[in-house]
Amino acid sequence: MNNKKIKLNKKGFTLIELMIATTVFSTVLLIATISIIFVSKTYARSQIIIKTQNSTQSVLLNISNAIKYNKLNSINISHIAAGYFCIGNNVYTFSINSLVGTGSSIGLVESFSNTCASNSSGIQLLSNNERLGELDIVNTADVFHISLTIDYGNNQVLQLISRNSNSDSTLNYVYRCIDSTYSVSFCYVDPVSTTVVSRLID
Repeated sequence: MNNKKIKLNKKGFTLIELMIATTVFSTVLLIATISIIFVSKTYARSQIIIKTQNSTQSVLLNISNAIKYNKLNSINISHIAAGYFCIGNNVYTFSINSLVGTGSSIGLVESFSNTCASNSSGIQLLSNNERLGELDIVNTADVFHISLTIDYGNNQVLQLISRNSNSDSTLNYVYRCIDSTYSVSFCYVDPVSTTVVSRLID
C-alpha cells in the first residue's frame, strides 16, 4: 500500500480580514438599526397626526352639531372670553394652552346643565398631550364662525410663535413644531374652521 501524505491547509483568516469582516457586518447592522428606527418614528408620527386630526374633527363636529340642532335663543357665547359657552344644555368649559394630562389641566370639558356656568367636571374632549391653541366662536347675523386649533406635544417640541387676542378678547396661541431628528417626542398643529347656522326656528 502506498502511504500518501495528506497535506492539511492550516492557513486561517488574517487579522486584517477579520477586521474587514467585522467592519462590514457592523455597517450592515447599523444601517438596519437606523432603518428600523426611521420606520418606527415615521409610523409613530403618522399615528399622532391621525389622532390629533380625529380630535379636531370630533370637537368641531360636536360644537357644530350643537349649534345646528339648538335654537338661536339657547346659544350663549357671551362668556367665551371667560373660558366657557353654552349651547342648549351643553356647557363647554375650556382653557387655552392647557396641556391635557398634566396635573389639573382643563383642556376642553363638556358638561350638561340647565344653567350656563363654568364646569370643569364633565367629559374631557381632548386626549393626553393635546391642548387648545384657539377656540373662538363669532356670531355674525346669526351665522356662527368657529375657529379651532388643537396642538399635540409638550413644550420641548412646540415653539410659541405668537399670543394674540381676538376681536371678542379670547386668546389664541400660535405654535409651530420644532423639527428635531433626535427628539423622541413628536408634535402636530391642526387648525380648522367652519361656518354653521341653527336649523331650528325660535
